[in-house]
Amino acid sequence: MNNSANFVNARTCTLVAIDGQHSGLLDGQTYIIPVYQRPIAWKIEQIQRLLDGIWAACKSEEPYFIGTLLLIPRNEHQSEWEVVDGQQRLTTILLLTHVAKWQYGEAILPESLRNAEWLRTQVSSQQQQQWLKEVLALTNLPTRTEEAPQNPYLRNAFYLYDWLEEQDTQQGEDSPSFEPDKFFNYLAYSVHAVVIETRAGLAKALDIFNTINTTGLPLTGDDLFKIQLYDYLTRINPDQSDSAKQRVLERIDEFYADIIARNKLANDDFTSPSEILGIYQRILIERAEANRTLHELSPASFFERVFAVLLLNRTTQRFDKVKMAAALGTDPLADLTRLVEMRQVWENQFSNRHEISDALQGHTRYWRFNLVDLIYLFRFYGPTFEKYQFELWKELLVKFYIVKTLEAAKIVNEGRTFTYQAIRLILRESSTPDDVVGQVRKKLAEYPHKEWLLENVLMRDVYENRARRDLTSRLSALLAQEPDWRNGWHDSTAREQILGKHEYEVEHIHPRNPAATFEGNAELEHWGNHQNTLGNLTLLEWEINRKVLNHPLSKKREGYQESKLSEVLALIIPDKTQEISIGQHSYWSVAQCEKRTRIKADLIAEFLFNESKYLS
Repeated sequence: MNNSANFVNARTCTLVAIDGQHSGLLDGQTYIIPVYQRPIAWKIEQIQRLLDGIWAACKSEEPYFIGTLLLIPRNEHQSEWEVVDGQQRLTTILLLTHVAKWQYGEAILPESLRNAEWLRTQVSSQQQQQWLKEVLALTNLPTRTEEAPQNPYLRNAFYLYDWLEEQDTQQGEDSPSFEPDKFFNYLAYSVHAVVIETRAGLAKALDIFNTINTTGLPLTGDDLFKIQLYDYLTRINPDQSDSAKQRVLERIDEFYADIIARNKLANDDFTSPSEILGIYQRILIERAEANRTLHELSPASFFERVFAVLLLNRTTQRFDKVKMAAALGTDPLADLTRLVEMRQVWENQFSNRHEISDALQGHTRYWRFNLVDLIYLFRFYGPTFEKYQFELWKELLVKFYIVKTLEAAKIVNEGRTFTYQAIRLILRESSTPDDVVGQVRKKLAEYPHKEWLLENVLMRDVYENRARRDLTSRLSALLAQEPDWRNGWHDSTAREQILGKHEYEVEHIHPRNPAATFEGNAELEHWGNHQNTLGNLTLLEWEINRKVLNHPLSKKREGYQESKLSEVLALIIPDKTQEISIGQHSYWSVAQCEKRTRIKADLIAEFLFNESKYLS
């Protein structure tokens, strides 16, 4: 059946009807900014560009075109319209006409521009509408304060007032003076827009928007997702009443509002819609058993592809349409709401033990998978949740990431693939926490290159590769600080400094650029392959390293006494049996370095592979 008659209709409008020529945009029509739109976003730059363009055209006595407006009818009478594109321009025009009443009185406006109730907004759980009503209720310019108002409509109203005032005071020799009555008469009858109406649904409207949008702000991934999700949820149940469809819109808005409220309560933007959608993306891919290259897409690109297939019947070889629809289910908003809740649970941290695991992961090449934790919580968190199993699973997974980081100079497919396998097992309805712990435990136990990792990585140069250097130095210092993984390293120095943002450097005990005191001692100047091994390296506070850089050990020990790290303090006690002493100086020897390398390498290897020692 050909629905082209209802697909797109276009007409030219002025704000107020001109008999026999153009229909009027504001003649008995109401425009609604739906919940899937963003809050008002225009600021001074965009407002000034629009007003200066209108005023320039007014002075030249030429018509002015403000672009296209994309609308969807909300009722059969076509008296209410949902604004897909045009919110910022319509809002600015409404505020401009209202501000004119403050400055010149209502009589300055043509009658059709005096009504201020032709635009409503449903964005941000009615917060935007409340702010808009507050401004429209004002009969005079309110008192200004030094701080910018929280209400964005009032902020823009102040700027519009200033713009009109500026035009009033500018008297150019070659330019006509500003006459408010003529300007607003021009605004009513000579400012044109092309109104595009469609009944084809939001997905098609979005395609139209992407084709025609030139003057508005581009829709973000969040904006697109709101539109696409609404269209999807109303299509899978086409018999919904208007009130049920409205409730869908409200629930979508509540999801976004919930994130804003939680961030505000925590006084920190700890999450965002795009972050939650990124986690949901991973869930859907593994639920639908889709091609895992989809994990590499941004959330915006992923959901655009998914909804293009589900709503627009596009084809793809990356996932099965039926399986993806099943993965989304009938209530994806319930999944999204739970993910937001789990994000806050995760943010509050379960224990020192989990916090240390998460911080260690941040020093691996697989840091971007840290929020896989949320998928575990999404699946298992509840009244019977066992914290210990979660901590154990996280620790084993992070050890796997440490092994893969030490093993290779970049992210390897095995690391990615195993992460996706872990997600799929977590989401399987029959899986238990014991199953997912067992999966990672088995992966570590069956790692085939343990001896190679010890002898050819941990016993060799760990300095030149940045990720390997950072990870081994911090892990070594942590194990030396308080080797009590089971109790979560209670020492705040370990948790907050070694793994946090405290400034450290990796110090060469035998310096790479020895001071003059080393000259003439060939044994001390040429360390060869031992220079960058674990035995010759230590994590050291940045400010201390500035003091001891390039000095022999006897001089370094004076600075080492200021350190708070156990690994560094252990270097203060001299080992006279293997130390080299020349004159007044003691020097770090190759023999000491070799011994320390073996101790540290064995300790790290034992930590990674000897679960019985570190995990109860």
